[in-house]
Amino acid sequence: MPLKLTNFLRKLQNQYVTLELQNGSTVYGMVISVSPHSNVNLRDATLDRYYNSDSVYSEVTPQPISTSHLKNINVKECFIRQVILPDSLDLDSILVNANEVNGLTRSGKLADLGGNRKRRRRSSSNMTKRLRG
Repeated sequence: MPLKLTNFLRKLQNQYVTLELQNGSTVYGMVISVSPHSNVNLRDATLDRYYNSDSVYSEVTPQPISTSHLKNINVKECFIRQVILPDSLDLDSILVNANEVNGLTRSGKLADLGGNRKRRRRSSSNMTKRLRG
């Protein structure tokens, strides 16, 4: 089963991300929660509003018209154009689906990395049994 976008965004909790909105604005903040409809709630957010891209005043590297610092902001899913992830984010650990890993370890196709199996005593031919006396 593929990892859904909502579940992926939920795994980004307590990470700083940048959301580019449909109107060209950007919101940078820490992900607090993600609703089942992919609405994103951010804390300590910075909202940058830019010139419209169709405007005569647009530049190659546009400067924001205004910047607002917000304590909390909830961004509805239909207004998000893209989610920009930080470079320091470890995607390998986020993209791993826990249910698939558990299924593969049970089937024996993947080595158990958790170390939660009981130790098994290896028997060798040179081991001597203790005599009871």
